[in-house]
Amino acid sequence: MPEQTQSIRSNLITHAIMRFMRVTVVSTSLLIIAACGNGGSGGVTTPAALLPVMGGDSGFDCSVEALNQWVDNNMRDFYLFADQVPIVNLADYNSPESLILDLRVLPFDNFSSVTDTARSVQLFDAGINFGIGFRWRFDQNTMPRILDVQKNAPAADAGLQRGDIIVAVEDAPWQQVDSRLFEEFFGTADDPREATMTLIRATTGESYSVAVTPAEYTINTVLHTEILEPPGYAGRIGYLAFSSFLESSEAELRDAFQLFNEADVTDLVVDLRYNGGGRVRIARLLAAQIASPSTDGELLIQYRFNDRYSSRNFGQLFSNQPDGLNMSRVTFLTSGGTASSSEIVINGLMPYVDVSLIGSRTTGKPFISSGRDLCGKRINAMEAEGFNANDVSVFGGIAADCFAEDDFSRPFGTSTAGTEGMLQSAVDFIVDGTCNPDPFISAFAEQRSLFNQASDSLFEENGLPVLQLADEPGLP
Repeated sequence: MPEQTQSIRSNLITHAIMRFMRVTVVSTSLLIIAACGNGGSGGVTTPAALLPVMGGDSGFDCSVEALNQWVDNNMRDFYLFADQVPIVNLADYNSPESLILDLRVLPFDNFSSVTDTARSVQLFDAGINFGIGFRWRFDQNTMPRILDVQKNAPAADAGLQRGDIIVAVEDAPWQQVDSRLFEEFFGTADDPREATMTLIRATTGESYSVAVTPAEYTINTVLHTEILEPPGYAGRIGYLAFSSFLESSEAELRDAFQLFNEADVTDLVVDLRYNGGGRVRIARLLAAQIASPSTDGELLIQYRFNDRYSSRNFGQLFSNQPDGLNMSRVTFLTSGGTASSSEIVINGLMPYVDVSLIGSRTTGKPFISSGRDLCGKRINAMEAEGFNANDVSVFGGIAADCFAEDDFSRPFGTSTAGTEGMLQSAVDFIVDGTCNPDPFISAFAEQRSLFNQASDSLFEENGLPVLQLADEPGLP
């Protein structure tokens, strides 16, 4: 491998690590939404592509030692990077959840995990969660802000709103509330407890306190829909804020696209800034709803397994959707929290539709897992990589065309406080082409071409599947 190529890759990965670490989205549910496989970002939906479960519950030793061996065996078999899994002492690990973290091949895989089967099924199949029902992150000033609130959850009943600053729980500052304290204050699913939260209202700056008890709630994945008619613009813009791809999302998406069809929208903005993934089936549905019927029967994405299982490689096609908008262009709002099934939709549409991204670079998770269960545990090992019809993977993330910061001061869409900032950036781009370039893109523009030209030989030399990189390379 040329030294120049090695140096460029090293610099880009270092920069990507720093960039990736600045983006943190945390669920305040006692069950955290993951982003991989059947327990997260998109299980394989074609039966022929599923590999058999290694082992079964019948007569199986469900001890930690046995489960650790099961995880190790799986990672050295169907895992995409099976030939590079490090050798570790299995006796050093007190759970399969901790073991798999050290078996993942970095920097390619930050996603493989072990989860509880029952919780994964409840979340991704039934769309049911347990907790308070909001997500949060630190803003640019390191203030903990609420990102979104589930309408059926205790957080909504208590009056929490997007943008509110979380000050404390009981007498503990929010920054000090780790998982242990969180459980101490709010209890568990078996023993929920009421605790008092203190917050600052984003719209007024006033402090308020509410008593909240975690509970089970149904998840709403469509956070907001709206039709915008900008002054002086002849068209109508449909806006969809979508948070995750669950089996229960289908009905919500059907309602949203019925609204868009009835309004005869000419443009579409899909907000995926916090969407870390989910079911591939729902990603196929959303992509087809955007572009059908012009894409009917075309290749959406093709998956490639490791060399041992290359005979299982398969493709997913665009389906016909009666509520399809037949869009010739679509704008996505993205961030470092946009991953997996979200990237399937974006990347899969790119060969057929004029796709624009407003915000910042996506996560870059091109892998899928089908989930394998044993003794109540589910291993979600990344086992195949997806490529669009142009043979492009999202490894390294998809760069934004126009840069925009998240706007915590306003709700999604439009309100009495005005139009939320990222949406306004998208509207300005659609109406008159206004665009603020991402400085990260400009800084690496010259290096991008050289790296992409060298990418095939680079990964083949290292014994990995060829990873065609979408735009600038980075860290998955």
